[in-house]
Amino acid sequence: MKRRLFLVIIMVALVMQGIGQISKANKHFLLYEFSLAIPIYEKIIEKEKPGYQEAVPKLADCYRLTNDFDQAELWYSRAVKLDDVDPVTYFYYGQVLRTNEKYDLAASQFYKYSNLNPGDPRGKVYAEYCENIDQLAISDETFSIKNMAKINSEFTEFSPIYYDKGIVFSSNKIIDEGGKRDSWAGAAYIHFFYSAFLSKNYREFPGFRDPEYVFPQLDKGYHEATCTFDDDFSVMYFTRTSRERVKKDDSNIRTNILKIFYCNRVDGEWSSPEPFYLNNDEYSVSHPSLNSDGTRLYFSSDMPGGFGETDLYVCKKEDDGSWSAPINLGPGVNTFGKEQFPVIHNDTVLYFASDGHFGYGGFDIVEVKRVTDAKWINARALPAPLNSSYDDFGLIYDESNEKGLFSSNRKGGRGSDDIYAFTVQRVDPEPEEIVVVQEPEPEPEPEPEPEPEPISIDIALKVKEKESLEPIPQATLFLINENTETVTILETNPFGISVSKVDPSTSYRVKAMKDGYLVDCMSFEVGPEKAPQVRDLLLPSFTLNEVFEVKNIYYDFDKAFIRQDAEAELIEVVNLLKDNPITIELGSHTDSRGNDAYNEALSQRRADSAVAWIVKRGISPDRITARGYGEYQLTNRCSNGVNCSDEEHQANRRTEIKITGVVKQKIGQYDSLKGFKEGQTYPLSYFPDEFFDHCN
Repeated sequence: MKRRLFLVIIMVALVMQGIGQISKANKHFLLYEFSLAIPIYEKIIEKEKPGYQEAVPKLADCYRLTNDFDQAELWYSRAVKLDDVDPVTYFYYGQVLRTNEKYDLAASQFYKYSNLNPGDPRGKVYAEYCENIDQLAISDETFSIKNMAKINSEFTEFSPIYYDKGIVFSSNKIIDEGGKRDSWAGAAYIHFFYSAFLSKNYREFPGFRDPEYVFPQLDKGYHEATCTFDDDFSVMYFTRTSRERVKKDDSNIRTNILKIFYCNRVDGEWSSPEPFYLNNDEYSVSHPSLNSDGTRLYFSSDMPGGFGETDLYVCKKEDDGSWSAPINLGPGVNTFGKEQFPVIHNDTVLYFASDGHFGYGGFDIVEVKRVTDAKWINARALPAPLNSSYDDFGLIYDESNEKGLFSSNRKGGRGSDDIYAFTVQRVDPEPEEIVVVQEPEPEPEPEPEPEPEPISIDIALKVKEKESLEPIPQATLFLINENTETVTILETNPFGISVSKVDPSTSYRVKAMKDGYLVDCMSFEVGPEKAPQVRDLLLPSFTLNEVFEVKNIYYDFDKAFIRQDAEAELIEVVNLLKDNPITIELGSHTDSRGNDAYNEALSQRRADSAVAWIVKRGISPDRITARGYGEYQLTNRCSNGVNCSDEEHQANRRTEIKITGVVKQKIGQYDSLKGFKEGQTYPLSYFPDEFFDHCN
């Protein structure tokens, strides 16, 4: 007996030890301390301790997030064979296979994820990218690349930018052997280094001199990276990572808030850094890029109102030296994914890294041409070998537009990220045969007409649940153009967003609806400016027979008539019923003064009075039920015999409603929202007069 008890105690101790180990590893994981989490997960798996099922996919995540994709592939292949696999594991496995250029296998994993999680479009989109990978080989450009071994090391080097007669780049080279280390990968913090060109001919690439630690005055004990300068090197903007605040990303991993800082060069010395005005403790602002004269600042941010995880924005410098409000670069640039590391070239072409555009995998370098601050066209991923299935980013061209530098963590490099030089040859079309024909003197060409105003502007209509602010997919939107008196039907994507074209200098109304939610409706003006518009609509969710109070519908003591101050609130109930195809119960409550039977009858009279008032405003009596609850559901301590103030008793003389059911609502010829298809347009007269009454 004693021996059995001893064995039980040992087994319990081992289980508790295993639980403690997985908790410790998970804590490191949540803090981005992957270098510390990996050996613990490996030990749990090796010993098959409690937490094994959780440790396998977590270990795969660690290797993926530290760019060890061979190990990540190995562990994801084991993770997808476990019981109760989290669907996102198939997605991450597909990402890793795509990085390892196993596109067919990657597509199969993305489709598995899409089938298990159809609300996320990424699975199907990435699967299609993998299936059409051969199309990316079609290009009229030939790139040659070379690893810049002189400046690269076993550590990470990335985001080069021209500075003086060389480049400044970001690196976590060890400056001080005794200095602090980042627990993400066990490396030093990222700082700036300068390397001069070997050639006296500025901006040629035969090689670089040894890198030097530069801008030590910026060092605040954490990461500083991705800097940018104007053409005369008088101002510098850069990204600083702070641990003041952390947040969680989609992987439930805590990450740091990124912020932009700037400093000015006066008499050859750089001033102390100052924060950019858009910095925020709730979202990141990072990866700045200045145009040539320093009047436009491009950057990446996950601020609210974007199209995807991180979007690209631009701010314009005003005459007084301040920066304008941020302008989203719009759907020609931004996708559902991440857009980061922008670099503006000659004020006309933007190069940036994206995992949402059609590309090889990881981050691909995308080229897009500027029309206006908010309109960009002809986005395309640059061809291989400049792009790869790994992360490629931070591209800069020289003035010749024939060579430059970029960053990549592809295989064959010296460290995690390396800097590469590239040259490009472009195939010119064959010249057509020239035939000289004697022509009469041509008439003078007419003066060019001024460029017309844009005929449309992009608007992003974002539909969210009112309390949680979670996006609502497949919501139906009725968009009214007041000038044309037409209604366009839209539908939100899996991220709760519908992007549409609207006319400048025009009034609009929009109504958002979805089964299981109350509607929201609003009016808005589209100004003459060309920037994309964003509007939020908030739909309250509801549960049948869930009680919510109608504020400020009170009654005088021992009275049942509707007070004048309550009429405004009852109008809201009328509008609620006109806007939403629901039935409700209107419940009335009394305070505890008076006997129970009398109070029950009084509350019923009050409920009947409120319902009669509502019915007179055009609501069918079939859609509303009156119910008197008397004093049986008090909200406070004021029961029979308790001495309470008039205000406390007043709180119990209240009105509440329950949504008790949903009725069919005929809209035009359709009995439900399902009859409307995205893209359909109707005359405004098609809809009942009251359908848009409350969109003000």
